[in-house]
Amino acid sequence: MVNFGFLSLTIPEEYGGSGFDYDIAWEVVYEISKRSASIGCILEGHYKTIDQIKRFAEDRLKEQYLPQRNQCIFGFSSTEPSGGTNIRNMRTEAFYQDNYWIINGSKVMITNGGLAEVYCVIAKAGTKFHEGKSRS
Repeated sequence: MVNFGFLSLTIPEEYGGSGFDYDIAWEVVYEISKRSASIGCILEGHYKTIDQIKRFAEDRLKEQYLPQRNQCIFGFSSTEPSGGTNIRNMRTEAFYQDNYWIINGSKVMITNGGLAEVYCVIAKAGTKFHEGKSRS
């Protein structure tokens, strides 16, 4: 995946990626999945995390994580034991305290869980959320 540039397919060019849109990425996932569903799932989770970083992360986090695209696999974590992937039933909360994000909850079936070095964890702003802090 590294040698063919698949990990950097959806990374913007300004961060050293190829800058392709998700229509191209999903075609790549589809074609690879015909031959290896495992590799297709790895890429799908990787691309979902990249998308979350591109859409919601502060610039400093984009600069920190997006250039890593060919050095590590990204993981995606949204599925919960009680609500599955329905984010309306999500129980995992995140709140900012003493210069750190605290995440409280459970996730299961984490895409790339055993492979990833960078994870996107989907959580809702908890009741202790500090209103002045960005949610990135």
